[in-house]
Formats: sequence, C-alpha cells, structure tokens
Amino acid sequence: MIESGTLQIYRLTVESSYAENFERPATGIFDTIQWWIGNNGGWRIKTYAVDSDIHPHRLNTSKSSSELLELAKASTEKTYGDIIGEEHTLEITEGTNDASIREILRNEGLSEEYEWVDSGYLLWLPSGSELKTKTIPKKVR
Repeated sequence: MIESGTLQIYRLTVESSYAENFERPATGIFDTIQWWIGNNGGWRIKTYAVDSDIHPHRLNTSKSSSELLELAKASTEKTYGDIIGEEHTLEITEGTNDASIREILRNEGLSEEYEWVDSGYLLWLPSGSELKTKTIPKKVR
C-alpha cells in the first residue's frame, strides 16, 4: 500500500553511466534525482539513464518531513543546480489509488509510469525506462 508523502523529482539535462563513469548532454533519455519523504522516513534516489540504473539511499535522520524537504532541495540545487532541467513536487495523500497517482503525474506533464518499491518509496519512471539497481555505489570514505 502506498503511504502518504512527498515526491520531489529533478529531471537533469544529462544522461550518464555509473558503471562506465561518464556523463554527456541528454539526448532524449535523462538522469533524475528523486526524493521520497514519507511517513516512514526519507529516500534519495539517483537514476542513471544510460545504464537504466538506480541507486536508492535511505536517509537515516530524525529530521521532520519539512526539514527533509528543505534539505533535499538545497542539496540538489547545490550539487546539480547547473544541470537541473525540471523540478516537480508531488503530494501523495494516504489511500491515493493508482488512477489518482497517474492523474497527478499527468497533470505535471510527466509520464504516468511509477512504482511503489516495497522498501518504502515511490519511484517515478521516465517514459520507456526500465530502471532497476544494477551497480552498487562505492562507499565514500
């Protein structure tokens, strides 16, 4: 069941490969940064268009939802500000059904494809993408 929360989607103007370590201007497919801030915590999801790869990261914090949303926006703008093509913030309420989520996405001009991931986050899928975790991010030391 989908919980209530906020999905922030940042469509980037690049397409990249984590596995092959390159980035280039987007030519139809594009990377995203997505943040899911829900009742059961927050997630940062980075997608890599070239690989159809996804790197979800659960946020271990006691910050409130509003603090997490502000942090997500500030972090994304600081790191990716020069390559953000679009930004969308979607509010999902408790009990929202499939048709309603698709309508919310459509009203934002986004593809209506999404997945509720059992780990506890909503993932928007760009049209035609088959995103799944394929590589494991290296630990930052």
